[in-house]
Amino acid sequence: GGEVAGCFDLADLIYESRGEKPIHAILNESAYSAAYAIASAADRILVPRTGGVGSIGVVCAHVDLSKALDKDGVKVTLIQYGAHKTDGSHVKPLSDEAHAKLQADIDAMGELFVQTVARNRGLSAAAVRDTQAACFMAKEGVDMGLADAVMSPDMAFHSLLHTID
Repeated sequence: GGEVAGCFDLADLIYESRGEKPIHAILNESAYSAAYAIASAADRILVPRTGGVGSIGVVCAHVDLSKALDKDGVKVTLIQYGAHKTDGSHVKPLSDEAHAKLQADIDAMGELFVQTVARNRGLSAAAVRDTQAACFMAKEGVDMGLADAVMSPDMAFHSLLHTID
């Protein structure tokens, strides 16, 4: 897994480098979420039989500590410039408006993820979207087109060496 920051720029750079030299994503075990976004840009994804791929989705967490702070007698006063500066603050409840904005941002990043994987893997956006961010074991991931072959990292490395002239 990982963070969204820089993930899609890196995936684009790897994707644009295809054809210069063979690019294989050799998974030591699994590539989920951001790790899968990056791996999907390679020419081939090779996953060990106990590994997996997927989790093509985005998550954001808001933790509302306001009641716990009140219970402990802690009063937090937010002083801000800009009406939305403290939207999503953990010291106050999440407003419906702030929730809607965060959801819209998550949806936009999720769709970017779907479109990126669809392009990288030659799949339809609908097929990628239909995974609903699930994780798939090695063979199932290959059957779905999310990976290319099931093999140990050592065997995957040897297969890469045979593609290099």
